[in-house]
Amino acid sequence: MKRWAIWTLVWLGIASAGAVTGFLLYIGNALQPMPSSDEVKRVGYPPGTSIIALSAELEKQGLIRSGRAFTWYLKWKKQGGKFQAGEYEMNPGITPGQIIEKLNLGQTVKEDTLRLTVPEGFTVRQVAEKLQADAVDASSFLTAASQYKGNPVRLSRKFRVTRRSGYGSRGIFFRRRMNGRRM
Repeated sequence: MKRWAIWTLVWLGIASAGAVTGFLLYIGNALQPMPSSDEVKRVGYPPGTSIIALSAELEKQGLIRSGRAFTWYLKWKKQGGKFQAGEYEMNPGITPGQIIEKLNLGQTVKEDTLRLTVPEGFTVRQVAEKLQADAVDASSFLTAASQYKGNPVRLSRKFRVTRRSGYGSRGIFFRRRMNGRRM
């Protein structure tokens, strides 16, 4: 009877060691970076998104091999609590550590924006010329401006700006104080 108990314990030990080894090999393989590529992938991480949903998105985009393994890795490393919401660009081949670093530092994509100051009195053509200098197609701007069907009176009503209030249409663009109140 003792011999049977000893062999049972030996086989249970071997099976346990095999299961642990298999699990570690699975996790190790699942956390290997994907093959490198120059293709940039965009990943959105909206506020309130769970780590499980983020891991699934990373897997769907081809940035990680297994979302479940990445989730386990995050929990094991005690990461994910400082991830910053935003839109991220990542290349396949990035390591899980680099993904975590990007998300912790909030290295989000900066949207392509153009800051334009239009001096008072500029005509539509002058604005188009200024846009052309900033590498924006002036003809598309002129087309959009010529197709504008807005009514300045309706615009003033929408923003509750009247001549009686002392603001006129300029009140839409410039905040002024009137009787101690801000509009």
